[in-house]
Amino acid sequence: MRIENLRTGDSGERVRQAASVVWEDSERVGQEVYFEVSKAFADGFYLNPDAFLLACVLPAMHHRETRIVVDAGICPGLIEGLKYVLATMRHWFYDPQQNLIHIESGPGSYENGPAITEPAKGKIAGSLFSSGVDSLALLRDNQLRYPPDHPWFIRNAFIIMGQNIESDMSEATLRQAVIDFSAVTADAGATLIPVVTNIRELETDGKFFLRVNHGAIMASVMHAFARRLHTAFIASSDSIGELAFYKQQAFPPWGSHPLIDNYYSSANLQIRHENLALTRLDKLRVLADWGAGLQHIRVCGRNWPGPNCGKCEKCVRTQLGLLALGLLDKTKAFPANDLTAEDLNVVRVKHFDPRFNIATRAIYYEFIPYLERAGRDDLVRAIKRADKPRNRKPQARVKSAIKRLLGQDRAPRAGTDKRPLPK
Repeated sequence: MRIENLRTGDSGERVRQAASVVWEDSERVGQEVYFEVSKAFADGFYLNPDAFLLACVLPAMHHRETRIVVDAGICPGLIEGLKYVLATMRHWFYDPQQNLIHIESGPGSYENGPAITEPAKGKIAGSLFSSGVDSLALLRDNQLRYPPDHPWFIRNAFIIMGQNIESDMSEATLRQAVIDFSAVTADAGATLIPVVTNIRELETDGKFFLRVNHGAIMASVMHAFARRLHTAFIASSDSIGELAFYKQQAFPPWGSHPLIDNYYSSANLQIRHENLALTRLDKLRVLADWGAGLQHIRVCGRNWPGPNCGKCEKCVRTQLGLLALGLLDKTKAFPANDLTAEDLNVVRVKHFDPRFNIATRAIYYEFIPYLERAGRDDLVRAIKRADKPRNRKPQARVKSAIKRLLGQDRAPRAGTDKRPLPK
């Protein structure tokens, strides 16, 4: 892969930083990759080659490109970090014999400046924001932990078009998110900055996005603002408490990961995977006395950034945590202020499978002692019932048996001629 013709454009209301991507070993069609931001937020937004390398390197590896060449100078520290990331991703998801993609810095020296030992004058800290529990808790915890004059006090919160996997890639959705969330970030002392980008078009598969690439996407956007930021925080979706629950030594592979995200740093921008010590209940406690945050929780993928449906698994899980802490009736973020055992029918066994998501089962079981103390044995029984395999309906078992007899259960699935996605 070649990343070339790096250029800055002006669309009238927005500034665009763009580059041309040319595939060398894959038959994929070349395309333009870009970042765009309103001119009101363009201070410190610049044509940073590091940002384009981060945007492209994992899709290039996924499609078995031999090398990735950037037609500009790249931070040597970032290249070293990406070598570790690529080796780790190969270990997690790919053939161990697959060659690691070779990263080449193009002509010219690295022009972004020397390593930062102290925050440069005028540069600030930022974070990614979606108004989910993780990003809200990160912003609030940061506000409580650091005084406003501290270098790590978050001044900018960035929201990326299409970063929520369930949402669409429309600018209208992004605009609505900005309208809905600007007040809550402002209440925490941070300016909400929307970023338009087409990075996900390099590989549109949702599994690849979640399991491999979404941490790199977030980091790439932050690097486009490396003259504005000295530190960028990515909220952890895992916690040490989950490891203790499973008696495991390491978190399962995921696209944003404590073993990975920090290696997306360069000499000019430090990426920090933050709040790993906070469990789900800890994060909800952080929001307990923050009215703006508690009223703006948005976890419903199907409706984001709009109102939570209150019925999907993620909505039920979040409401259950709020109920366990006595907070559900204090927020209007959900349509009801109580849950019944029937509401937990959306919880399926797969959500308790560590291979699917190690966090989810631990989160539900973290709630149990609090629900018991609140006298909600009905919800405790519902959680434990959901943790048992459910028998299929008799009709489904009969259909499955007939298919086995006819050999239809072995029919190839459509699309098997394509390269397998990560497991």
